[in-house]
Amino acid sequence: MNTLISLVQQFFRLFVWWVMVAPWEQCIRVRAGKWVTLLGPGPHWKVPVLDKAYVQSVRRRMVNLNMQTLTTTDGKTVTVSGALGYRITDLLLLYQTLHHAEETLRTLALGEIANFVQGHPIAQVTPTAILNLVPSALRLERYGLGDAEIRITSFAVIRAHRLIMDQMWGGDSDRLNTSIAVGVEAPR
Repeated sequence: MNTLISLVQQFFRLFVWWVMVAPWEQCIRVRAGKWVTLLGPGPHWKVPVLDKAYVQSVRRRMVNLNMQTLTTTDGKTVTVSGALGYRITDLLLLYQTLHHAEETLRTLALGEIANFVQGHPIAQVTPTAILNLVPSALRLERYGLGDAEIRITSFAVIRAHRLIMDQMWGGDSDRLNTSIAVGVEAPR
């Protein structure tokens, strides 16, 4: 019985003549696979079977930026992680430019952070400098996005693991890695 009711409901959904867009949403209506229209809040007509409607919330979103370990121009190692905040300003432009928006934005933001850290000495690499530079460098407007904001959740200047290994094994960490890979016990 439930299966029959479900089938009837799906059948009637094919013949809905309208789409309702909430105040915090935008909608793209594609007619016959060719004509694309951006729709704002409110009720809008759509022709069943001929029109396809894609409704999307345009409220603020946050994307996690994974931990990165980077080296400055003066050889200091920095780890940094954070979050990128943004909102959709033009859904049509977003659909025309990006496929997986969150993954693309994560990659772009991590790349900009890496470029900044790797292009400056440690004295210039601060969380504030990253917060000021990265949002403007992303230029999210070209994707129909706006209000970009970076939040740094973790920032540390650390000693590199490789340097610690070099000190432990007398500067021959490659021999240690080879010994472990082959199964030979490393010298003590």
